[in-house]
Amino acid sequence: MKEMSKSQKKLIVHLIVGFLVGAGIGNLIAFLISLLTGGNAEAHHIVAMQLTAKIGLVGAIVLQTFLCGLFGMGSIGGMLLYQIDNWSLAKATIVHYVLIVTCYVGCSLILYWFPPEFVYYAISVGAMTVGFFIIWLCMYLAWKKEVRKMNEELNEYKKEQTKNE
Repeated sequence: MKEMSKSQKKLIVHLIVGFLVGAGIGNLIAFLISLLTGGNAEAHHIVAMQLTAKIGLVGAIVLQTFLCGLFGMGSIGGMLLYQIDNWSLAKATIVHYVLIVTCYVGCSLILYWFPPEFVYYAISVGAMTVGFFIIWLCMYLAWKKEVRKMNEELNEYKKEQTKNE
């Protein structure tokens, strides 16, 4: 059997972590929203009533967990797009953003997260876009600082090498 490459292992780890994080956070958010909107801790309040009516409580919880997991896989697994050497930062960002928004809208349609009206989706996609941009900007600035530090260390190393010659 052929051994997996380092990048294949990294992808699998990202996908597994993404699934677990997405499923966990998705259900946690649903539970917290239920509490904030007057629901209680009973399971039928952490999934949309329309979904529960269609496929039953257990089916609704399983479907929500699965789809939130897929959403997490797209979000966290999609971070590997930034490591494709021949892709620009803009291309990786756009593809990652489209992947996340597509997963989000798909999940929200299937799971009845919002009433089926355009305004609710426009507002939620707008909020998601702002959140994506804030996270992207924080990551960009952190990496920019790291690259600056590495360049300074490289210049110091070159100076030392020049002195030693």
